[in-house]
Amino acid sequence: MAPSPPGSGGPGTLTQHALLELVAPFSKRGYRVDLPACDRKRGTIVFRAQELPAKDGLPELMSVLRLERPHRLKFKLVRVLEADGRRATMTAVGDEPQALLDAVESMPVARQFHLTEAGLVTRSYYAERWRAGTPGRPFGGPAWPRLTGAQAHVGPLGLVASDTEGRDLNIELHAERALHLTADFFSVLGWGWRPLRPDHPGRWKGTLRPSGRAKERAARLEGELDRAVKHLADTLATAPADFHRTHRRARWRAAMQRVLPLLTLLFTFVAFIAAVRWVPKTPAMHMVMQLASFVAIGVVYMSMRHYRLELPAPPGPLRQARWVGRDGDDHV
Repeated sequence: MAPSPPGSGGPGTLTQHALLELVAPFSKRGYRVDLPACDRKRGTIVFRAQELPAKDGLPELMSVLRLERPHRLKFKLVRVLEADGRRATMTAVGDEPQALLDAVESMPVARQFHLTEAGLVTRSYYAERWRAGTPGRPFGGPAWPRLTGAQAHVGPLGLVASDTEGRDLNIELHAERALHLTADFFSVLGWGWRPLRPDHPGRWKGTLRPSGRAKERAARLEGELDRAVKHLADTLATAPADFHRTHRRARWRAAMQRVLPLLTLLFTFVAFIAAVRWVPKTPAMHMVMQLASFVAIGVVYMSMRHYRLELPAPPGPLRQARWVGRDGDDHV
């Protein structure tokens, strides 16, 4: 099927006239089209890179805008910031290019290249902006950007956070050498941190689940990741034997948190069996018991889907000599 003419609102090859219409709001703000980099057959417009001078401790950044049209009723504008091999993106999706440009420009560069006392954290965001959005909301649809990813490097370790289909963030710690961590390495920071699991000798994975309303989620995740970077730097600077002494209470709390799904499941089954044994067999109670059985099935399903049913070993002093590398390796 032939692509729809750009003038009719469908995706396809951009004519010169359609291209000029789309870039008009960008041209007014000083953006110039990089014609060799554009893909007019796919409806992709790339703008010339802009240099952002070093400021407030941040390195000099290169900023590139890319406007795409994946659907005849939808545009996607992506701002890519790069410096010294680090990269962060701000993506806005909607039906008006000018509104998307407003959304992208309203995201401060310093929020994407965020300098902490423990190092640089790069963050990527996603937002939507539709005509149906209420007036006065900078991002239309949801009035706030969503944190979709972050990266940081602390010593020999790299930390990568990536978005999931739900509200959680996948967390990965990786290094070129073997990692000798513990499941509660990040769990000591709070209830939102799920245990880390070894995925590879040099890679451990976990999740971070923020609390609070959706509009507060990005800010909460930013704060948690900043704490994680500082915790990572502080922990790597000390011996593994110090970890238990420093976080003894938090480790016991994290261990109890890991037991709760199993205890909840056991309590549900015990309560259900007790009810079947001792509750009077009346028609009303028979209906209640039928509903309770569905609740019990739901509890089991949610426990198996979101939590791991386990009985962790009691926390104790760590026996490894170092966090990264083997005993025979050079000091890192």
